[in-house]
Amino acid sequence: RLPAAECRERFARSEPLATVLKQAEVWFRRSEEITFHDPLAAALIFEPELCRLESGEIAVELGPGPREGHTRFTASAGGAHRIAVEVNSDAFFAHYFSVAG
Repeated sequence: RLPAAECRERFARSEPLATVLKQAEVWFRRSEEITFHDPLAAALIFEPELCRLESGEIAVELGPGPREGHTRFTASAGGAHRIAVEVNSDAFFAHYFSVAG
């Protein structure tokens, strides 16, 4: 996550981030920070050490009710899925701004 003020300051420094900032302003109407889910997922392709991953199984609640569509993760050493359970945010932002800015 990055606070809105810091995001504005860092994104305004260069293109294409200045254009992305215009889009982020819509988000900032309802939040004082932005979360970098998709950029982190993309960065992991090139820098897998940015996160500590855990193996397990992901299931989606399919039945009717208030939890319909929610996902559930159960840790399992031989699981088919891997999720990030810890992020080195300093390393991520160093990587992000070295290629995006």
